[in-house]
Parts: sequence; C-alpha cells; structure tokens
Amino acid sequence: MNKSKNFSGQPITKQVLDFILPNDVHRTTEKHNSDRHTKKFTTYEHLATMICTAAARFMKYRVSCLPVKTKSII
Repeated sequence: MNKSKNFSGQPITKQVLDFILPNDVHRTTEKHNSDRHTKKFTTYEHLATMICTAAARFMKYRVSCLPVKTKSII
C-alpha cells in the first residue's frame, strides 16, 4: 500500500491563525478587558475555535480542523 507524499502543508486553520498575531489579540483583550472572568478558555483560544468551526462548515473537510496548538501570549 503506497502512502501519498503529496501534502498541501499546514491545515487551513493554522494558515489563517498565522495572519492573526497573538499579541494583537492580547492587546485588544487588555483594552476591552474581555478575559476578566476567564480561567482557562482565553479570547485567543475562542477565536481559534470559531475560525476552525467556520472553516469546517464551509469546506466540509475534517482536515481543516486538525488540532492547532495556540501560542502562549505571555
């Protein structure tokens, strides 16, 4: 059984998240104080989840929502 070696690279979700810098999200979070009641699920993680959900809905591919590790913002 031959395995395909023609991969397109990173998942779409990862490519979109690379355009959105975590520092920009962190700065906006601090400005609007949106993480004031958050313990674990931060604004950046919520954004990543929403992008993944939207990509999966429109493209209907499971590959678009592979687990993406969010970068720590500290």
